[in-house]
Amino acid sequence: MKKTGLIMLLAALLVSACGKQEEKTKAETKPVAPEHSIVVTATEVKTQAVPIVLESVGEIQSIDAPTIGAEIPGRITQIKVDVGDAVKQGDLLGRLDRSGIKLELDVARAEQGRVEALITNQKLVVKRLNDLKKNSFVSASDIDAAEAELRSLRKQLEVTRARVELAKYQLSKTDIRAPLAGKIDHRFVSAGDYVKDGAALFTIADTKSLRLVTVFPEPAMGQLHKGTPLKVVTAVAPALTFDAAITEIRPRVETANKGVVAYADLANPNVTRAGSSAAVWATLAVHKDSIVVPQQSLVRRPAGEVVYVIDADNRVHERKVTSGARLDRGIEITKGLKAGERVAVDGAGFLSDGTRVEVK
Repeated sequence: MKKTGLIMLLAALLVSACGKQEEKTKAETKPVAPEHSIVVTATEVKTQAVPIVLESVGEIQSIDAPTIGAEIPGRITQIKVDVGDAVKQGDLLGRLDRSGIKLELDVARAEQGRVEALITNQKLVVKRLNDLKKNSFVSASDIDAAEAELRSLRKQLEVTRARVELAKYQLSKTDIRAPLAGKIDHRFVSAGDYVKDGAALFTIADTKSLRLVTVFPEPAMGQLHKGTPLKVVTAVAPALTFDAAITEIRPRVETANKGVVAYADLANPNVTRAGSSAAVWATLAVHKDSIVVPQQSLVRRPAGEVVYVIDADNRVHERKVTSGARLDRGIEITKGLKAGERVAVDGAGFLSDGTRVEVK
C-alpha cells in the first residue's frame, strides 16, 4: 500500500516537471517584436555659393531736387503749374508783377537817350572849338573844359546803359522758369502772394535720376565699400527688385543712430518714386562651395546644434555642427558635415542618436 502511494507521488512530480519545461520552452521560442522606425524625409548634402547679406532700410531721393526761389521781390500774378505736373527745362512756372519794372526800364531807356543826345551835341561843341583854335579864337582851357564835359557825359551813358540792363534783367526774372525737367514736388505760393527776394516758390523732383540713401549698423563699416552690390525693393513697387551698387559712403558715423550712411544710384523705370521707403540687402561677401542643409535639418539640442546623418542601414547618427549664414530655405554649415552625406529633413526634430528611420 505504501509502495503504491510512493509511485503515484513520483508520477505527479514527473508530470509537473514536464509541464514547467514545456512552458519554459514556449517562452524561449516566443517571437520578438520588430524595432519601431520613424518616418522621415532626407536629402543629400550638397555645396553651393552662399552670399553673406546684411539687411537694412532706406529712402529713395531725387539726385536733383532744386527749390526754385524768387530772385526779385514782387507780387505773384500767375501760377502755371501745380503739384504733380510734369515740366520741361525752361517751362514757365509762374510770373511776378512786372509793371513797376517796366516803368523803371522805360525811365532808364529815356535817360539813356537823353545822355546820348547830350554826347552828340557835346561832340559838335568840341569839334567847333578845335576848328576855332586854329585861328586862335578860343583858348586851350575852353577846349579842355569841353572835352572834360564830353568825358563826363560818356560816363553818364555807361551808368544809364547799366540801369537799362539791370531793368531788363529784373524784368526777365519776373518769369519763373524750370531749371530742369521733372515733376512739381511742392508749390509754396499762390497767385496774389507777395514774396521777398529768395522766398521758396516751387520744388522740382528729377524723376529720371534717383538715388537710395540707407543706413547700415556701425560694425558693417569695414565690410562696406564702393561697388558693394545691393538688392532694393521699394514700398511703391514691391513686386520689383532693383539691382544697384553703393556709389558713396559718408566718411563719418552718424552721431544720432551710430549708423553708416551709404548712397546708391537707381535707374528709374517710371515705377519708383522719390520719398518712398525701401528694403535693402547688401551682399558683403560670397562663400563659395559652402555646405547647405534645409532649415528643418538643423535641430537644437542641449548639446548645441545638431543634424542627423542617415547611414546605409537607415540608422541615424547625431552630429554636432556649427551653423553660419541663414538663407531663404537653407542654413550654411561651416563645421561638422561633408558633401555627399545624407541627412534627415522632415521629422528630424523627433530623432535621437541611433534611431532607425524609414525614408520617404
